[in-house]
Amino acid sequence: AFSDKRTNLVIDDGAAFVRNTKEKYDAVIVDSSDPIGPATVLFTKEFYGNVKKILTPKGIMVRQSGSTFYQPKELRENFALLKKIFKYNAPCVFAVPTYVGGFFCLTFSSLGTDPLKAQERNIAKRFSALNLKTQYYNPGIHVASFKAPEYVIKLTGARR
Repeated sequence: AFSDKRTNLVIDDGAAFVRNTKEKYDAVIVDSSDPIGPATVLFTKEFYGNVKKILTPKGIMVRQSGSTFYQPKELRENFALLKKIFKYNAPCVFAVPTYVGGFFCLTFSSLGTDPLKAQERNIAKRFSALNLKTQYYNPGIHVASFKAPEYVIKLTGARR
């Protein structure tokens, strides 16, 4: 992925970068630490507004949203803020056995791409064309990851 000409890996102050760039992106991935100290800015309306400005019309932002069990306040507050900025938002729950609590969450946000409308057969065609060998991911897991457990739906107010 790093040698792919479409990749633009930026290691920098994320808030400053999204505030100042004039580029447009198909995907923005935010893998920040918890919303304390220097990372606090990465959980603000201003930051997400700037991310929104740099996304292409169907672009997506995905951010690490923490443990569904041990960080429910962070997940709830962050999801509520993202719903004010992006048209589509969905929690994506997955297992991380090496972290306390096991279940973690990503938040998917977009102005033009609804992950709940993704069809497994379409994802399967695209995935097959890549000829990748994976040990976990498959098109069924992709679709299922947006089927959040009831406690996450109640916590975030996510759509079903």
